[in-house]
Amino acid sequence: MRLPTKAFTLIELLIVISLITAITGATIPSFVGYIKSQNVKQAREQVKSDLRSLQNNALTNSVPLGVTPTTPIFWGVRFLASSADYYYFATPVNVNASNYNTCSSYIPGGSLMKFTLPSNVFSNTNTCIIFDSNAGGTAMSNFNTTNGYGFVALRDTASTVFECIKIYSSGLITSGTWMGTYCN
Repeated sequence: MRLPTKAFTLIELLIVISLITAITGATIPSFVGYIKSQNVKQAREQVKSDLRSLQNNALTNSVPLGVTPTTPIFWGVRFLASSADYYYFATPVNVNASNYNTCSSYIPGGSLMKFTLPSNVFSNTNTCIIFDSNAGGTAMSNFNTTNGYGFVALRDTASTVFECIKIYSSGLITSGTWMGTYCN
């Protein structure tokens, strides 16, 4: 008498392999989207940390090595749309409401330090943010007059994932939700 064998047939193995392949193929695009999303979130957290460091420099009036002038009044950061680079600067040049939108008036009075966002992440906005050491680290930017804050928007290379950071005139720095043309 012959005992039954406990084995898989070739057709059963092919069906299982086909199912595994289909499931794997379906999850790869969502994994790629997840990676893009995490890169932009990482960039957002990096920029928030850098903004807070700059604000702390303004509050304590501390000057890192290599930065001139030695007694800056204003600390700032400049973001250029479609660029992965952003620039810190410190300057003694007087800042007022008529010139804080461009940053160009501050750069001649101080020095620039270039930083780069993580891989495949770019700024989506031209933004200049200034922290005033004489006013307790308060911020000036291209503020939304209704809500009282400026913002920095970040995106991936395909412009499918957006993150934004709100900077209030009081100096509060927080994450926001990108609404297509502004940060909410």
